[in-house]
Amino acid sequence: MAIVLFVTILSGCSGSEDSAPSFGVSSFSVVQDGSKLNVQYTTFGNVSGASLYSVSPTGEEIPLATLSNPSSISIESLNLQVGETVTLLLYAVSDDTLSAPSNAVSIIIQAYCNEPSNLRTEIGYLFWDSTIPEGAASYQVQYGTQGFSLGSGSIFTVNTPYTNNLTFQAGQYYDLYVRSFCSNAQEFSDWVGPHTYFSQSNQNVCTAPTNVGYSVVDNFFGEPVGAEFTWTDVGNSDNYEYNLVVNGQSPNASAIEQGTSPTITYLSLVQNTEYDFYVRTRCIDGTYTAWVGPLNVNIGN
Repeated sequence: MAIVLFVTILSGCSGSEDSAPSFGVSSFSVVQDGSKLNVQYTTFGNVSGASLYSVSPTGEEIPLATLSNPSSISIESLNLQVGETVTLLLYAVSDDTLSAPSNAVSIIIQAYCNEPSNLRTEIGYLFWDSTIPEGAASYQVQYGTQGFSLGSGSIFTVNTPYTNNLTFQAGQYYDLYVRSFCSNAQEFSDWVGPHTYFSQSNQNVCTAPTNVGYSVVDNFFGEPVGAEFTWTDVGNSDNYEYNLVVNGQSPNASAIEQGTSPTITYLSLVQNTEYDFYVRTRCIDGTYTAWVGPLNVNIGN
């Protein structure tokens, strides 16, 4: 979505009514591009810069910004509202003196999507701030190893201004970007980033459980009644499926359970009975590692 207004004018200061202006604005264009106003202009004479003004309904000229050429200005920073009609003027600047104004340009601010801001990471989570109303937007996250090109990274969508749905290898730097999707404007904001993060440990790396073992659980009277299983996940995926079945059965022989901790306790086991325990990692992309097992289990008597 872009709204383009282009005005060609000649303006500037003049020494008298009959002489041509010594400096001024030759052309002036304004484009709304999402959440920004893009301003381009040409000048003549000895010009050091330009100043953008708005004109109030009463005719008061209000300074908005000092510009370089071209300039991209956040609509939010100008305190302009969606649906508002704003009239703009441009002045050339020479030795702290303003030229005559350009012709006035009026535009209507269209619905747009604000970018997220203040990207930051804390203990494997990526957080950001958003001015989008709660429930009115979703967000896309794109990330990859440091220096990757936008469009070639891993992309996923979340509905909250934070996520830990990220795969990090220990000892690796990553660049992270976020953009908003707004239901009112039906468009994405620009990508914001990169935010660079150094991962000191693995996170959501899909590896099969290792060091699977168990210890017998006794009741108050010292009688064996169950087994507590533990395993190691060097990928720190924190998402597992497991099952305890009768000896010789497959891991799919009964209802598979899920958990987010590398431990599970089964109680009410039958003494002197053989069981088999299986466990696997559920990967961040929804796939699974192979089952690890069977681990033969007998709590004795």
